[in-house]
Amino acid sequence: MDTQPASVPLSVETIRRMQRHAEPLIDTYDSIINKAFDALEQLHGARADPATKEIIRAFNAAAPPNLSHTTLKHAEVRSRVLKPNETYWNSLLFAMIREAAKANLPPKELKDLINANSTLGRKEDNGYRYLSDLDISVQGQDSNGAWRAIHHIANVMRIPMKVEFTWQNNANAAFPNTSGSMAVTV
Repeated sequence: MDTQPASVPLSVETIRRMQRHAEPLIDTYDSIINKAFDALEQLHGARADPATKEIIRAFNAAAPPNLSHTTLKHAEVRSRVLKPNETYWNSLLFAMIREAAKANLPPKELKDLINANSTLGRKEDNGYRYLSDLDISVQGQDSNGAWRAIHHIANVMRIPMKVEFTWQNNANAAFPNTSGSMAVTV
């Protein structure tokens, strides 16, 4: 909404409730309403990005919303922040595979851990990416498939990680122009 109504009728009871939460001579009706929204968003796991003041909704990593039409904005694996040029769903999947490999799994076990099309050795057709350091190839995934594989690896290998993302301005997006976050904690 870009326009502001000239007045909004409030009941006497609503005004009394607002006054109970107001700082006298400081708060306005608008600031009290914003405090209420802040509390409600915090209750539901949302928080404001300190830099942009944008609300970031927290989602259940085990049951995420549809991630189609999202852009990954921030990713951390074991508190290591991925570089901006690595901040894509598939790049995060590759980082998780590499993190899992640090547990010295045999190659077949590492391949079986990947909840996406993968093969031992080099394969670079049909959307496969060869991870030469692991001698394994993984097929690129859409955002939903990548997240399923990422989440699976994080849970099985007990790797803490978190992501922040934004849905694009697209009518087919689950929450157009909304930011979200998910985390796996161990």
